[in-house]
Amino acid sequence: METSKLRISVRIREALHSLPRIYLRELRHIFSDAGVIVLIFAVPFIYPMLYSLIYYPEVVRDMPIAVVDMSHSSDSRKFYRNIDATPELKVAANCNSMEEAVNLFKKREVRGIVQIPETFSHDLANGDQTTISAFADMEFSFIIKQ
Repeated sequence: METSKLRISVRIREALHSLPRIYLRELRHIFSDAGVIVLIFAVPFIYPMLYSLIYYPEVVRDMPIAVVDMSHSSDSRKFYRNIDATPELKVAANCNSMEEAVNLFKKREVRGIVQIPETFSHDLANGDQTTISAFADMEFSFIIKQ
């Protein structure tokens, strides 16, 4: 029994002593293979740049939308001015009803609708969460990146 414990401890000690040699040998194998070098160092830097160059033109800019402001408050006007200030969206119409916005959407004059609820300003004043409804054409689901 004592000799088997001694043999196990000797084998563990030998394995621990050989770890640095094995580690260095594996590093030499890794750095001597050009394919592995490319995968480890080149791909992580080149792929994101290439991907962004290919797909950057498909980012939607100045998509015309209609805003249905049911709140008619200064907070809601400030909100849709902020929407209009983004590079992705352009407020093309301020509608008084959803029907008017849907008609513009069907005529393809706008590509999306944002509806601000009547309780928008009240919810903000109370610190409550409010719900802004947004409707968009499904053709943009493939290219919207932002």
